[in-house]
Amino acid sequence: MVRSLKNPKKAKRKNKGSKKEDGSSSSNSIPSMPAKVWQPGVDALEEGEELQCDPSAYNSLHAFHIGWPCLRELVPTKTSNGDTDVDSDSSDSDKDEMENEGPKAPVFQVRKVFHEGCVNRIRAMPQKPHICATWGDTGHIWDFASHLNALAESETNISKDASTVSNQTPLVKFSGHKDEGYATDWNPLVPGTLVSGDYKNCIHLWEPSSDSTWNVGSNQYLGHTGSVEDL
Repeated sequence: MVRSLKNPKKAKRKNKGSKKEDGSSSSNSIPSMPAKVWQPGVDALEEGEELQCDPSAYNSLHAFHIGWPCLRELVPTKTSNGDTDVDSDSSDSDKDEMENEGPKAPVFQVRKVFHEGCVNRIRAMPQKPHICATWGDTGHIWDFASHLNALAESETNISKDASTVSNQTPLVKFSGHKDEGYATDWNPLVPGTLVSGDYKNCIHLWEPSSDSTWNVGSNQYLGHTGSVEDL
C-alpha cells in the first residue's frame, strides 16, 4: 500500500515556511509528497494520511468478484413461448419498435412469500429449479412454480401483486436441527437429495419419498468439531 495525504491543506500550512525560503510565487499551490510504501507493524499513519492502492508497487496482483450476493439464488425462468433467453423471443416487430422508440426501461418484478423465521440461505434444485430449499431457524422445501410462472407473464399483472405477500405452505418443514445454520445444498447428481448443517456441528440428509414429500433421517452425521458453515 502507498501512503498519501488526505488533508493537503494541513501539509500546506506545515510547509509554509519552506515556501517563503524558496521564493515560490504561487501561494495556492498544493505540495506533492513522494509516494512511500507503508509497512504494517512498522510505519504509523499520521493525522491526515490514508492508504491508497498503487498497482505499480506489486509484482503480482490478483482480484476476485463474488458477483451476486451469496445468500441468494438465481433461478432460470421461461417466457410464455417456453424460451429461457428473453432476447431470442423478440420478433421483428419488437425489434422495429425498439429501433423507433428506443429500448424500454427495465422493470423489477417481485413475488413475495411469507417465511417462518429468518432465511439464512436459499437453494434451488438443479434438476427442478422451481423446488427451493430454505434454511435458517428451521428447514423448508417449497414449490415456487406458480410464482415463477407469474413472473413470466405480463408486467401489468405483476405490478398489481408487487406488495402482496403469499402465505404459501411449504412442502416440508424440518425442526430436527439443534440450532440454526447456513449450510445447505442439493445433490447435483441425485434429484431431490438435500443436506443441511447447523451451528452445533450436525448434518442431516433429506431424501425424497415422492415429488412433494421428503424423509429427513433422525440420525445425525457427526464429525465436525465446530459449526458447519457450508456444504
